Amino acid sequence: MISIIVQHGENVSKEENPDKPLSTKGRKQIQNLINFLTVIKWYPQRIIHSGKLRAAETAEILGKGTGCTLIEVEEYLNPNDDPARLVKELGEIDDNILVVGHMPFLGELVKKITMSTENDIIDVTHGSPLMITKKDTRLIVDTYIQNRYLGGR
Repeated sequence: MISIIVQHGENVSKEENPDKPLSTKGRKQIQNLINFLTVIKWYPQRIIHSGKLRAAETAEILGKGTGCTLIEVEEYLNPNDDPARLVKELGEIDDNILVVGHMPFLGELVKKITMSTENDIIDVTHGSPLMITKKDTRLIVDTYIQNRYLGGR
């Protein structure tokens, strides 16, 4: 199992659109991520997201780009939710899952996985894949690549 955790692509400002859809740059970030996933031949069996517009758009683009048709909303992936439920779920499954989330949720998730008290042990940025593997039921951060290195400047 390799799960990939990603913050949604960059969104427009709340002033520009209160629903905060993806910006042009955010869509490019997600396309860069798709290109990377294609190169490493990693394809999700399921994509989950919070249901917020920017996460839903990110998940839809990723689904089309990776061929994944199983895209689901999970109510426990909102910005201020506790990531404990996701940690438990990832520890119990063997599927490749792509999780589209938000800050500060993703920062808290990294802290739980790495057992750190630091808020910035990994600087999670828009469209940047955080690859998680499993050893027994323990999750391990395998790889993190910022989107700017995927061509997303």
